[in-house]
Amino acid sequence: DKNRIGVFGQSMGGMQAIVLASKHKNIKAICAVSPADKFATVDDFGRHFQKWKNQGFLEVQSSKYGKIKIPYAFIEDIQRYDIADYISKIKRPVLLIFGSKDTTVLPIQTKRLFENANQPKKLIEVKEMDHFYKNNPKFLRLVNKKVVEFFSKQL
Repeated sequence: DKNRIGVFGQSMGGMQAIVLASKHKNIKAICAVSPADKFATVDDFGRHFQKWKNQGFLEVQSSKYGKIKIPYAFIEDIQRYDIADYISKIKRPVLLIFGSKDTTVLPIQTKRLFENANQPKKLIEVKEMDHFYKNNPKFLRLVNKKVVEFFSKQL
């Protein structure tokens, strides 16, 4: 049903959901879990910025692909995107969720996005949840419940 389109993403996927929704008016509701306002600043990737720049890549552990090398050109590209600017263009319901124990994308980053979002908007802080909530059945159930409730109401 083209009148009931919602987008969801977590972390960088949440950032992408916000950018997408800012460009497509047919998206009726947006939910993002732990999105950063600006990538590689105060977040976990930002703490490795100088090393990343010096060696030309950052090696990280992927849950799906093992060790991967992310080229420095990626950071140069993604830092052009200020997600707070994109979210300020959205005039549809937005739900942002973050964990109080997230050290990958700091809670302040998601809170900044909330401050820049238009009404209707909702911010949910999940106590004791970190960035990898999908690995914890309790937090996964809780987040999924909030997301389904939001989309059920908005779409």
